[in-house]
Amino acid sequence: MDFYANGAWIGVDTAAPYTVSWSSVGTGTYALTARATTSLGAQGTSSAVSVVVGQPPPSTVLGLTITPQTVSVGQTATITVTGTNPCGMLWMDFGDGNWWNAPINGLPFTTTHAWSTPGTPTVLARGYVDWRGGDATGDGDRCAGAGSAGPSTIVAVAP
Repeated sequence: MDFYANGAWIGVDTAAPYTVSWSSVGTGTYALTARATTSLGAQGTSSAVSVVVGQPPPSTVLGLTITPQTVSVGQTATITVTGTNPCGMLWMDFGDGNWWNAPINGLPFTTTHAWSTPGTPTVLARGYVDWRGGDATGDGDRCAGAGSAGPSTIVAVAP
């Protein structure tokens, strides 16, 4: 069984029950069809089913706290992000050239980080849909209405 979205092939399954996984789908309206081919080569296509893919609910990242506020270089600080995040992803910029993004199960979310050079880095957090194809800024992946937390600064001092 071949599966199509707006006439473009999206996958095949050769055993019943026939299913297909369709990922990385952009927002919009799609006409989904299935085409069966018999062992003799005869084909039949299903009637189209209309599916509307919309943006996930907005993320509201409300707060970011860092404990302690002053650390020695190499010492770990705890970073907590609060709010709601139905988008399922969190992107964080630690202000020192390092960034992180990954799926999360919800907020609050807590992680740790240690800075390797002295300074006063600014830490940011944002809600995102996913990390595929994103870069250090998360371009193209931001959840509709996603909130941001920060900037929050920490002081990293020489040991």
